[in-house]
Amino acid sequence: MKGDLEDCCGFCKITPKCKAYSWNDWEGGTCWLKSATGPVIDLYGVSYATLRPDPHIPVGTSFIGNFTYFGGEGKRACGNYVNPEIQKIAGVSKKYFISKIPSQDPICKYCINIEYRNKSIKVPISDQCNNCEKNQITLSFAAFKALEAPVVEFGINAVFEFTLC
Repeated sequence: MKGDLEDCCGFCKITPKCKAYSWNDWEGGTCWLKSATGPVIDLYGVSYATLRPDPHIPVGTSFIGNFTYFGGEGKRACGNYVNPEIQKIAGVSKKYFISKIPSQDPICKYCINIEYRNKSIKVPISDQCNNCEKNQITLSFAAFKALEAPVVEFGINAVFEFTLC
């Protein structure tokens, strides 16, 4: 991707699954976006950086809360089209969103681990729940069924943890 070193961080932040980047002056300046991090090999003329978790998202901190589910195909707050009958995704409280444009919000680059009654899943955050508190999550029907029987409307006392996807 063409750009100055200063542009690379912004490119990485808006690119799904980008976790790090490197830059060199090839063809006037090129950003190389990375989907994983690993050992850094120091090369002359190459700059490296890793995205840091956003401070308003409690990555790695577990909390207890409740979840329910939603249905209906369509475009979600993070900008992706979802069929909740087959795709496993989560929606989190609008209190976690800080951008005026939800599809560009940092929360959209995160996943959430959910542990509930000896079952666990990790799902990407793709939606905003307008009526949820910070300890409440909405799940696509497919994700909900992985944790609870479809005849139940909600799960209580689940353990949630934000994580990088």
